Amino acid sequence: MSENKLAQPIGSDRRFFTKWLRESAGEQDAGEEKGEATAPPLAVAPFDAAAAKGHQEAWAKHLGVPVKMTNSIGMKMVLIPAGVFQMGSPESDSIANPDEKPQHTVRITKPFHLGATDVNAWALYDMHGRLM
Repeated sequence: MSENKLAQPIGSDRRFFTKWLRESAGEQDAGEEKGEATAPPLAVAPFDAAAAKGHQEAWAKHLGVPVKMTNSIGMKMVLIPAGVFQMGSPESDSIANPDEKPQHTVRITKPFHLGATDVNAWALYDMHGRLM
């Protein structure tokens, strides 16, 4: 990556930021080499629920998969689109736990399906205490 790219201001233009992230990682849009349709833009947080739904729908259409699905053992799954967000607490948060710092940028490079609800050990047993 050249120093010029790092010195360029990102500003509030998300399209520029998305393009900059892909270029800085040496990536091309999915299908770009084959002349296929390019991937949707990265979901760059923060965004509201409507934008999140739009990102999910765009990526689902691009990948040919559903936004919501149920896997073979009955777990409900939702599509997590590719994107960028801040994880952790800022240094200015005096009540944050030490394991929540430092705040850092997380980049999801490939969309994936994630369980829609928490799973704990009790979820593996039926009402009679038998392992399902």
